[in-house]
Amino acid sequence: MTVFLPALIFGPPIEPVKDAKHLHYSSRIIYSFFDGSNATVPATSFPSYIDVRDLAEAHVKALTTDGAKNKRFLLGGMTVTYTDLVRSLAKVPQLAGRLPAESGEDADVVRPRIEAKEGNEVLSMKFRTLDETMRDAAERILELEKLN
Repeated sequence: MTVFLPALIFGPPIEPVKDAKHLHYSSRIIYSFFDGSNATVPATSFPSYIDVRDLAEAHVKALTTDGAKNKRFLLGGMTVTYTDLVRSLAKVPQLAGRLPAESGEDADVVRPRIEAKEGNEVLSMKFRTLDETMRDAAERILELEKLN
């Protein structure tokens, strides 16, 4: 058995939901940046993330990697603030004019030093960029938004 301890899990939601208002926690965070909920970027709740697809890949690799047996791994370790998320989402053309203004709240965020090196190396992980994660998540959420 291998146990993973991921941070916030972002990426395109695939679970069945009837519309964008019924997303799971991590996707609701992303959606809150462009659904009109926030006039400014709110304070960061948890300053680390992993893409859901990378986490899924790690699960598959753990089944076939001897060095992962009976281990407990921190995974990913990428740090992020909500300002980083909004800046990344700003690169998605469909979100033009829908994002909150930067507020400076993240100036006080202490970026964690997550020791995820062992799990990342044992599983030979290559991670998606924040821009890729946010773009793909936003595009899927925009599709769900049309269901409202």
